[in-house]
Amino acid sequence: FDPASITWSCDAVGSGAGSFVDAEFDETSGVTTLDGASAVATGADPDGGAGPLGEYVYVASVLDSSLTVFERDPLSQLLPEVASVDSSTVAGLGGARDVVVTADGRYVYVAGQSSDSIVAFEVVDGGGGTLQLNLIATENATTGTPSLTQPVALALSPGEDNVYVAAANSSA
Repeated sequence: FDPASITWSCDAVGSGAGSFVDAEFDETSGVTTLDGASAVATGADPDGGAGPLGEYVYVASVLDSSLTVFERDPLSQLLPEVASVDSSTVAGLGGARDVVVTADGRYVYVAGQSSDSIVAFEVVDGGGGTLQLNLIATENATTGTPSLTQPVALALSPGEDNVYVAAANSSA
């Protein structure tokens, strides 16, 4: 049992104390991309409620070099896995260390620490109400950002027109 893999919720009424809802573990229930889970972010409905997509939880995994997406069931609060990408299909995800999602849920950014990269995805309806992550860009020293060595943390600017990066080996 890994306490870091537990999902908690906050009761809307009463004391506001956290209550256990669901847990997802690596190598169980078909989920194989949570080894070394290093960051979690939530995303709003990327189609603004106009389509079949819902709200999501995104998990970056430094050891599996992956981004795994779970859909939050609004009734049960359970988190079934709906998508996953890793460094075997997206080179910049090596050592996925951090993840941020825009407020509208349409864009996801991942820091790939061991690949010295930032990867940008667009979240779209893949048909039939399934979520799809479309790779937009991978930024690294090879693509023109020489000081991007071991990115470990990301933040979006208030207007979400900039992604800020803390890069451990660049002292930046």
